[in-house]
Amino acid sequence: MNDLATKIFFTLFTLYAGVLSWLLKTAWSDIQNLKKDIRKIKEDIDRDLDRRFDLFLSQLDAKLDSWWAKIEVNLMNDGRIPPKSRPKKGE
Repeated sequence: MNDLATKIFFTLFTLYAGVLSWLLKTAWSDIQNLKKDIRKIKEDIDRDLDRRFDLFLSQLDAKLDSWWAKIEVNLMNDGRIPPKSRPKKGE
C-alpha cells in the first residue's frame, strides 16, 4: 500500500509540476508581451510630447515676433528709433 501511495504521490506531483511550469511559462510570455507594449506606448508618448513641444515653441516664437514688431512700430511712431530703411526699387 505504501508503494502505491508513493507512486500516486509522485504521479500527482509530476502532473502538478507540469501544469505549474506551463502556467509560469504562459505568465512569463504575457509579461514579456506587456513589456513590449509598454515600451511602444512610451515611445508613442515621447514622440507625441516632442511634437507638441515643437508646436508650442513655434507658436511662442510667432507670438514673440509679433510682440516685438508691435513694440518696434510703437517706438518708431513715438520717434524714439528711426524707421527701418526700405530697399529702393531701382537697386
